[in-house]
Amino acid sequence: MEPDNFISQTSAKLLWRFCDNHFIYIWFKNSMKSITKEIHKIRIGSDFYDLFILVISFAFTAIIAFGFSRLSLTGNFFIYYSFSAIFLFYLLRWEVLKIPLKSGRSLKNLIIVGDGRQGKEIALNLNNENGLGIKLAGIITNDFNFEDELKALLLKGKVDEILISINSNSYNEIFNAIDICGKYRIPVKLCSELFQIIPQKIKVKTYYGIPVIDVTAPKRASHYSLFKRIIDIIIASAALLILSPLIIILAAIIKLTSKGPIIYSQQRVGLNGRLFEFYKFRSMYVNAGEDEKRKAMMLDFMVNNNACKIVDENRVTAIGRFIRKTSLDELPQLYNVLRGDMSIVGPRPCLRYEYERYSEWQKRRVHGMPGCTGIWQVSGRSSVSFNDSIVLDLYYLIKMSPMYDVKLILKTIPVMLFSRGGK
Repeated sequence: MEPDNFISQTSAKLLWRFCDNHFIYIWFKNSMKSITKEIHKIRIGSDFYDLFILVISFAFTAIIAFGFSRLSLTGNFFIYYSFSAIFLFYLLRWEVLKIPLKSGRSLKNLIIVGDGRQGKEIALNLNNENGLGIKLAGIITNDFNFEDELKALLLKGKVDEILISINSNSYNEIFNAIDICGKYRIPVKLCSELFQIIPQKIKVKTYYGIPVIDVTAPKRASHYSLFKRIIDIIIASAALLILSPLIIILAAIIKLTSKGPIIYSQQRVGLNGRLFEFYKFRSMYVNAGEDEKRKAMMLDFMVNNNACKIVDENRVTAIGRFIRKTSLDELPQLYNVLRGDMSIVGPRPCLRYEYERYSEWQKRRVHGMPGCTGIWQVSGRSSVSFNDSIVLDLYYLIKMSPMYDVKLILKTIPVMLFSRGGK
C-alpha cells in the first residue's frame, strides 16, 4: 500500500472513530441521566465559553486533519471533520467549565429576594452543591420592604443576578418587586407559581428543575419608540397593499351574506388609557341588545378567570367562523396602525368596561401601545385564561425590542394559517 493512501485511510479511520465516539456521547446523554444532569447545570451562564471552545475545537481539529499530507477533501472528509470537532467541543467544554467550580471561583454571584418556596429550594441546592457555577451572595427573607436591605447587599460586593421569589399570591406585589429590582441595571430573574404560563409558552432556563423567568428589561435606545413607529408604518402599508385583493373579496362576501356594515367598530382603551376607534371585519349577525349579553359573558370570563373565552356561536356568520379562526377579521386594524392608535406588536387593547374593572396590576397593560399581535395571541389566543393573557402582555412590555417584535410577527403567520387557538 502506498504511504499516501495508508495515511489517508488511517486518518479517515481515526476521524470515523471520533464520529462513533460522538454518537456514544449522545447515547450516554439520553441514557445516563445523572451525568447529563451535571452537564446541564454547568451549561447555565456559559454562552461565552461555548463560543470560545467551539472555535478552538474546529481550529484544532482542522490543524490535525490537514497535518496528514494530501488528504483528499471529499464530502466524507468534511463529515468526519465536523463530527470530530463537535466531539472535541463536548470534551473541552466539560473540562473548561469545571475549572471555576473546582477552584471555588463562581461564574456569578446571586441574591435571592423573598421567602418563597422555590427560592428556598434553589438556595438549599446552592448550599449543598455548586453545580450551577453560582455563588449565593445573600438572601433577603423580607417579601415586601426589602429595598434598603437589597441596596446594602449591592454595596457590599459584586452582584451578577437578582432572583425574585417572594411568598405572595398578589400579582401587584410581584410586579412591584420587579420594578424595584430592575432599577439597578442588574439581570433579574423570577420564580413564581403565578407566572407559570410563561415557562409553559416560552422557553426559559431552569435552576435545579425550577423555571426561572428572565424579567430583565433590555437596554433601549432613546429613539426606540420612533424606530418602532417607522417599522409599524412600513409593515402596515406593505400588508395593506399586498393583501388589498383579499380585503376586497372578504368585504364583498361579508356584505352579500348578511345584513349590516362590513366594518365593525367599537371604542377600545389605548396607550395610557386613551380611547380610540377600533376596527374589525364584522363576523356576527347584527342583533339589538346582543352587546349587553356579550358584556355579561366577558365580565364572567374576567371574574372567573376562565381558560377559554365564551363566544355566542349562534351569532357568528358562516364567513365569520372562517375569518375569526384565521384572524382575518383583524385585517382592518392595519388602518389603526397607520393612524397611530396601535402597533403591529403589543398588548391586546381592552374595552372600556373591561378597563374600568381592572385591578391595579392589570392596568399596567395600557403602559404600552396596543398591538395587532403579541405573546398571548401566538400562545393560544382564546385558550389562554384572562389573567394569563395579561401576564403574557406585561412580560412583552418588559422584554420588548425590535428583534423580539420580529420573532412574534414570524410566529403569528403559522398561528393564522393553521387557526391555532382562534374562536
